[in-house]
Amino acid sequence: MRWELARLPERIGDAQRGINTLWARPPGVIDPTADSVRYEAVSYYGLAKIAAHLTLSPSDIFYDIGCGAGRVVCYYASFGIAECIGIELDPALAAKATLNAKALRNGVAPIEIRQVDATMTSYAKGTIYFLFNPFSAPLLKKVEEKFRAERAGTAITIVYVHPVHAWVLDEATWLRRRGPAFQIPHVFEQIDVVIWESQGASDGR
Repeated sequence: MRWELARLPERIGDAQRGINTLWARPPGVIDPTADSVRYEAVSYYGLAKIAAHLTLSPSDIFYDIGCGAGRVVCYYASFGIAECIGIELDPALAAKATLNAKALRNGVAPIEIRQVDATMTSYAKGTIYFLFNPFSAPLLKKVEEKFRAERAGTAITIVYVHPVHAWVLDEATWLRRRGPAFQIPHVFEQIDVVIWESQGASDGR
């Protein structure tokens, strides 16, 4: 009962948008040795709090890496940015995200869902990258290297929710923390959010 009450605001947020991002994975299919982390969605209240820390413009292209069922890209598609792109390895979750992107009401930005390994796709046109602790430190390092190869020298923002492996981005000399971590609610606890920006970049938005 407590769990269902905690999920009620998320059900309402989904219903307002005509989508369903709640996900119950069948037992026994999670590999604890895998690079990927169990899918969980950021609460709508948490997304609103994060949005208050971002300066969004019509030219922004927003990536959610490990997008799950697509809640984050559907949420930010209503902000009048240029495009939202979700990256998801799990075929079932990517299919769900695609359905949600098509069903979304009041979306402004187009949404693309890519069912692909996060280390094997292009990030060349992004300006904002969102991660909710989607994978292990070695995989995060590979993704950071992709960012650097494709986006160093341009203005980008990285939003890392529940930053278990924050040290990976802290060690990237081309990035800098925008400020201290802040917290958002997640189920029955508070979790950290840290934002990084590229250093020495000309604003190419």
